[in-house]
Amino acid sequence: MAKQQGVTTVAIVGDQESQLAKMATVSIQAKNSSVVNNQRFVNSQFSAMFVLDILTTELLKDDRYNQRMNKTIQLVLTRKYK
Repeated sequence: MAKQQGVTTVAIVGDQESQLAKMATVSIQAKNSSVVNNQRFVNSQFSAMFVLDILTTELLKDDRYNQRMNKTIQLVLTRKYK
């Protein structure tokens, strides 16, 4: 539906051949622990969170996004979200 509306979609995936990766406009691969034969290996969610952190950090360099984030924080902290 998003593609039909011309929306750019971004997916964080563990496999570039997954259905989600194929449907997204842009797919970013974050390796998961399924390639490691060790049950105690770091949870695969960490790599996805790391990718999100990098994306957020880069986006917040743009003043527009930074201002929007600050406005959202203030609205949440003052509970003025209606």
